[in-house]
Amino acid sequence: MGGAIDDAKRDALSRLAELDRQDARLYAEKAEALVAVADLFTGHDDPAAPFMAMDIALECQIAPATATARVRRARHLIYDLPRTLHELKTEQLTIGQGIVMVNETVHLTPEMCRAVEGAVLPEVIGLTPGDTRREIARAIVRLDTLAAEKRRKEEARKRRVWNSPRPDGRALIGGELSAEDAGIFSRQLDELATATFLPEDPRTDDQQRADLFRHLPGFALAHADGHRPSWFDYLAESGEQGLAGCPVPARRQAKAQVVVLVPVETALDLADDPAELLGYGPISGTHARQLLATADLRKACTDQQTGRVIALDPVHRASRDRLPFDTILDLVLTPSILDDTPEAQYRPSDRLAELVRLRDLRCTGPGCACPAHRADLDHIDPWPIGKTEAANLGSASRGCHNAKTHGGWHVERHPDGSTTWTSPLGRVWNRPPRCHPPNLRAVRRPRLVWPQQLIELDTYAWPHAS
Repeated sequence: MGGAIDDAKRDALSRLAELDRQDARLYAEKAEALVAVADLFTGHDDPAAPFMAMDIALECQIAPATATARVRRARHLIYDLPRTLHELKTEQLTIGQGIVMVNETVHLTPEMCRAVEGAVLPEVIGLTPGDTRREIARAIVRLDTLAAEKRRKEEARKRRVWNSPRPDGRALIGGELSAEDAGIFSRQLDELATATFLPEDPRTDDQQRADLFRHLPGFALAHADGHRPSWFDYLAESGEQGLAGCPVPARRQAKAQVVVLVPVETALDLADDPAELLGYGPISGTHARQLLATADLRKACTDQQTGRVIALDPVHRASRDRLPFDTILDLVLTPSILDDTPEAQYRPSDRLAELVRLRDLRCTGPGCACPAHRADLDHIDPWPIGKTEAANLGSASRGCHNAKTHGGWHVERHPDGSTTWTSPLGRVWNRPPRCHPPNLRAVRRPRLVWPQQLIELDTYAWPHAS
């Protein structure tokens, strides 16, 4: 009976996958049909051309504004992304990947669109739309550094907070901030929730953070008018339950920091390879160097072939007396000890846990985008048979962790950092590594200017400067 049911499950999943592939092909064909209609209206001095969107809206039962947007994106796909169109028509890309490719490149020139296609296709075939978006963003930053930095500065002026009603007595409130400010806010909220509520509080993590988010402006206003209650007194007066009732530890009172993984060549302005802002994605080298100006620094040693993080040095605190440039050079020129000795205990040390999370960045499970700092550290081979070491640890969200532990999924980690998940039905999902090897071919002479001081590299024997 079990075998028959499993066969039925496999057949149903295969049918679902086939329909999904057909969606991709139909998406491409629909774009061609939209462009064909638009060309018929606009190619013959047709007086009805200005009202083309109304005709399309009537036929497709959508709003005219929606019709206009669809035509614009269809033209972009047909004329600017020919390789993407081909991969969709041949059912190599999913419809989700096609939509991501269109949306993420619609602001680029046709020449840049083709360059991005050349950088990410066919490498993104088989990835989720989220992973595809990150690869596209990395390619855009690498290929179009100056323009990407200009767009970032322009978008920074659009920061705002908004409130949108939702059904059933709910509302959605949010804000558009810089990536680093949003990262700081998110991490501070995580820290605040951990310090505020008792472990046995029945609310989920998301519910706790939502409740604290609601109280933050009121607490700030109470301080502004001189009332100055403590955080816990204010929450108690507001009727909150499950409070820990003890002062927030000094570690959590300190300014929260976002984590940026910056290639050393980019940090020293020898290249413009993208950096990775954790919780956001790729950022330009210029943006990364601006963040480094006041940052605490920590050297992460990586494998030159794969970019996989293999060791971490202690943190070097930011100093007013030294430029980060000098500290980076000291870190580069100081040898590191690669300690991969297995640990005796079940729970990894803080050093090992941070190494694994920086290596993985996100959950390694199928299609999961949970950030590594919120994920469990899973022993791939169960402890104590499997050792507590980097090679046997992987970041897994609670759901993916439970699927492996209780759901019959099998996980295999490979030396390059990729991970293979196999379902109980024998379905295989290959998750590529999150890391990227250094691009030493892009190394150039520096033009780096740190605040109030010009740095000349001529006095340093930098091995890649030639």
